[in-house]
Amino acid sequence: MKARKLFRSQSGAAIVEFALIAPVLIMLVIGLIEIGRYTYLGIVAAHAAEAGAVYAAQTIATSNDNAGTKIAVNADASGVTWTVNPNPHCTEAGATVTCPTTANTTLDTSNGLVYYVTVQVTANFTSLLHYPGIPDSVPVTASSTMRVLVQ
Repeated sequence: MKARKLFRSQSGAAIVEFALIAPVLIMLVIGLIEIGRYTYLGIVAAHAAEAGAVYAAQTIATSNDNAGTKIAVNADASGVTWTVNPNPHCTEAGATVTCPTTANTTLDTSNGLVYYVTVQVTANFTSLLHYPGIPDSVPVTASSTMRVLVQ
């Protein structure tokens, strides 16, 4: 009679169930933290690209100032190693054309030539843990395009 009562006892069942579910819950929480960190780095990258584009879009001279654009990106998002690629480009009557090269910082835009600058930034997101089948480092890229103000 005692053995039958012992096997039907429910005491300790909750602990066993929690022990089975706890690893799954912990992995879900860690996964959510990783997704949050990745999203945060993406937002920081977007803001850094915009800060670089704001600097580069001031004049035609600053649109070609790669060092100044990198300084603006790093000032906006310090603590992250960024790869910065500023790219000035032009359009005329809606079509992409080659920007004229000149030593002057003001060019004739009467023919409809419009100057733009695109700043692309890239950083590597490094995971806190190693997940099987998922790379430990993933590049995060953002870009921002602005019209050059003083043409």
